[in-house]
Amino acid sequence: MRLSTGLVLAAMVASGAHASIISGTFGFVPTFGGASFTGGSLGSAASVTVTAAETINTLPALYLARPNDFIAAGLALGDIATIAAADVSLGVTNLNAGRFPLVLPGYLAFSPASRFGFDVTGISWTSSAATNLSFVATGNLIDHLGVFSLTAADISGSFTTTGAGSVNASFTLTTEDATPEVGSVLMLLSALLVFGWLRGARKAG
Repeated sequence: MRLSTGLVLAAMVASGAHASIISGTFGFVPTFGGASFTGGSLGSAASVTVTAAETINTLPALYLARPNDFIAAGLALGDIATIAAADVSLGVTNLNAGRFPLVLPGYLAFSPASRFGFDVTGISWTSSAATNLSFVATGNLIDHLGVFSLTAADISGSFTTTGAGSVNASFTLTTEDATPEVGSVLMLLSALLVFGWLRGARKAG
């Protein structure tokens, strides 16, 4: 019995030995003003510029039918997320042509004491009219406290303009769906099978 219990515990430890990835989402908008662009129209902009200070304005309790991990980690509505000063202006390239590599370490920092950071690794730009522009920046979310492991995530951004010429901006950060690692699941299943076999052997003996 001790042997079988030990196998199950070993498998459980192996499957949870590393930190889990974070699962959550939140939205943010410029804290002061909106955004600006260069070019003939927003839909054909050469670049867009936002403010470094962004305010968390949406923080749902649930994400993918599970509690939003960002809330448990201390994020709250009204908190400030900070875009790196060097990255407040982004060049618009490969418009409507799919994702292309873009490396921006430390693009976004948020949560108390900037616990979390987001590194951009790629971006895609799209526009369907002269009055709108959108992007999806893919990358990795980092928990500097090490409670959560490196997590794949993306930031989607939307810009719209009115006849008055002002540009509204809004952004959403979402993490990839957390799924158990195949190796961990197989190890746990194997241990459970051994546990069942040993119990059966004991009863037969």
